[in-house]
Amino acid sequence: MFNNDWFVVALDTGNGELKIVSDSVKRLRVGGVLGRYKAPLGKTKMQSERDIPLYEVEGDPQQWVIGYQDVDRVKAAPLLVAGREGLVRYSQPMYSTYSKIGLAKAIGDQRPARVLVVTSTPARDSLDKKIVEALDKIFRDVHKLKINDERVIINVTNYETMSETEASLYDVYLNDEGFVADASVENQDIIVINAGYGTTDISRYNELEYIPLDRETIKVSYLDVIQRLKDWLTEQIGKEITVQEVTRQLDEQIASETKKFVFVGEEIPGFDDIYKKTVKAVFDDLFAELQILIPDPDLFNRVRVVGGAAVDSIWGQYFKKWSKRVEIPEDPQFSSARGMYRYGKYLANELREQTAAGKE
Repeated sequence: MFNNDWFVVALDTGNGELKIVSDSVKRLRVGGVLGRYKAPLGKTKMQSERDIPLYEVEGDPQQWVIGYQDVDRVKAAPLLVAGREGLVRYSQPMYSTYSKIGLAKAIGDQRPARVLVVTSTPARDSLDKKIVEALDKIFRDVHKLKINDERVIINVTNYETMSETEASLYDVYLNDEGFVADASVENQDIIVINAGYGTTDISRYNELEYIPLDRETIKVSYLDVIQRLKDWLTEQIGKEITVQEVTRQLDEQIASETKKFVFVGEEIPGFDDIYKKTVKAVFDDLFAELQILIPDPDLFNRVRVVGGAAVDSIWGQYFKKWSKRVEIPEDPQFSSARGMYRYGKYLANELREQTAAGKE
């Protein structure tokens, strides 16, 4: 089906998790961690085989697992692929490995001849030429991987990157086929806030034109909630608790009204209360920054709040109290990935038309 066409892949390689939308994967979330797999020296008599994808990237014999579940199953040390400094993060070999494994997951069992990839970055990073070039170097290539000893070649012939906020704009403007779904966007003044794991990004788009704000990336984010909870838990338990473990447990409860933290089979008392207080404290810090950038959000047609943190009901309620213009779409953590995919389909339509015109 895809052999002679452009296979579209959208990869949201965010700090907290990898989100994928493609022509064969409509919605996939994978925890943003890698683990180095070490083959066991032997097996017990009654041990069953485990069906875990193991990845080798670009000829490196090291086998990798991805996501909290598989990392935990093989008891590997979780390596969080996160960072707030864009060029440093994108220049790390581990980020390249993470992205290429994400590509393999997006392709699935398809073997397309041409792949069109769209990714996104925080707002400030999308304007940095060095970052854009670093990402282009990672993605626009012929990628060679092995998945459980099966060789896979992924030929990325077309690559685009954009800000996460612009991608979220296309989530509402376009449909899944890359055609206009909501033409009202063309006449509206819109603020997009991407409440991510590592940063909070704010951008303005008036009639689809990007209007620069004085500052577009706030370093106050949901990561601050995680780090403060990690410090509290370490103090309560008397043992060092990692950011990765707090992230993993909260990720499993992403839509739950009540939060809990379990250590060696026992719930830590008071965690839900401290969670709610921490979210409020971090949002107050974020609100102070937002008020400087957007003194009156009600002056805009829409204030679209997206990103993983927007899924949290408490976080979302605070945003809605801030302005009557706030709208949180369904499945907000996938808004950027959906928008990237829809823009990718738009590009594929354009490429198809150009190819057809060239044959006439």
